[in-house]
Amino acid sequence: MHKPGTPFSPETICGVLKKRNLISPNQEKMILARRREIEQKIAQSNRRKKSNPLLDGSFSDRISIIDVILFMNLKRADQPEKVLDEERIYQVMADEWKVPYQKI
Repeated sequence: MHKPGTPFSPETICGVLKKRNLISPNQEKMILARRREIEQKIAQSNRRKKSNPLLDGSFSDRISIIDVILFMNLKRADQPEKVLDEERIYQVMADEWKVPYQKI
C-alpha cells in the first residue's frame, strides 16, 4: 500500500487525473469511495482466471488504483465520448512525473 501523499497513492493518482481533467471531482470521489470493493472484485476475477487451466495464469496479485479506474470503465471528463484508457492514464502520469512515456 502507498501512503496518501506519495506519488503512487490512490489519492495522488486521482488528484493528477482530476487536475489534468481526465476525471471529474465526482468521479474522483467515487473511485476513492469504491476502491476497496472494486479491488475485491478484481481479485476474485483474477483467482478464477488463475484456476482456469486454459489460461496461462500470469495474473499479478497486486491491484493498483489504475486497475480499479480501468475496471470502472469511466468516461473521460475532457472528452465524454471517450472511455478513460490505460494508455492515456500512463501518458498523463509520465508527463506529471517528467519521465518519457514509451508505449510497450
